[in-house]
Amino acid sequence: MRVWDVVLAGDVFYDKPLADLLLPWFAKLASRGAEVIVGDPGRSYFPKGSLQPLAVYSVPVTRVLEDAEIKKTTVWRFPT
Repeated sequence: MRVWDVVLAGDVFYDKPLADLLLPWFAKLASRGAEVIVGDPGRSYFPKGSLQPLAVYSVPVTRVLEDAEIKKTTVWRFPT
């Protein structure tokens, strides 16, 4: 049974326990036919090898919170 057609998530791979919960759930949703789209600026626990890049953006960020004034972020899709 498919609950959602599209699932959007942003910047959710900054913490290992959260990533460990989300990865199998996103994969399960995608295997059931949901479009799972994730925006990620290169966080430590992002699963680089298993997703398909859709677009790349340069985003202005607060220097106090990030290591630069502009952060490159990518929008990814979980394969179905």
